[in-house]
Amino acid sequence: LENKSLRSFLEKYTKQHIPSESSLRKHYIDNNFNNVMDRVRREVAYNKIWISIDETIDPVGRFVANVVIGTLEADQPSEEYLL
Repeated sequence: LENKSLRSFLEKYTKQHIPSESSLRKHYIDNNFNNVMDRVRREVAYNKIWISIDETIDPVGRFVANVVIGTLEADQPSEEYLL
């Protein structure tokens, strides 16, 4: 978001003010993370679940683990969540 071209593009086509990276980190990220995790907890509560963990290396050489969980449903497709 500090890229001037990207910021101009987003502001032009969304017609919204684009906050700075530091504002997003300070005011939005924690709240959104907690809201999403609460929703996932509610939706998988009292269900049997499956978990898949995959490890990879990003382009910079850091290890990244992707965690996917889903509910085990007998009569309908499961809900899946990338954590």
